[in-house]
Amino acid sequence: MTETRPVRRRIKAVVKPSRPPIVAPWSFRFDVPTLPPSLNNVYVNKRSGGRYMKTTAIAWKQGVAHIIRVAAAAANISPDAKTPWSFSLMLWSKKTWTYDVSNRVKVLEDTISDALGLDDRYVVVYTCAKFYGPEHLTCFVQSGYETVNLTPLETLAEDHA
Repeated sequence: MTETRPVRRRIKAVVKPSRPPIVAPWSFRFDVPTLPPSLNNVYVNKRSGGRYMKTTAIAWKQGVAHIIRVAAAAANISPDAKTPWSFSLMLWSKKTWTYDVSNRVKVLEDTISDALGLDDRYVVVYTCAKFYGPEHLTCFVQSGYETVNLTPLETLAEDHA
């Protein structure tokens, strides 16, 4: 009986260092009086296949996109689509334990990228935290790999009092 040996192939590994483009640092903040809709409630399945976005989610995205564009214009920001960027999100609600944070992040990420013309594949870091309080969200958007300390300002004031 003849024994067959596995064929060994040489694989050439080409390693190209991945460096993000150097961009001038920019950042801005915006506030929205409502929380993003949950991914569980954003899309509806069609009977014939496929999905579409609910009109309430479209309306939320359009309203928030306007707020984002106004905040970016006030900060004199017009980033390139392939700019590495990050965002830090603070969600406030009196129903803190009734929703899943991660289901709300993607809707906001898509809204930010659409409003600013950014490619969401270039999000390098995002941080998110939820807090008890009147419903609203605060978001910091910045270029590069920076993150924002998500300790609420009220807590910081109490710590230093």
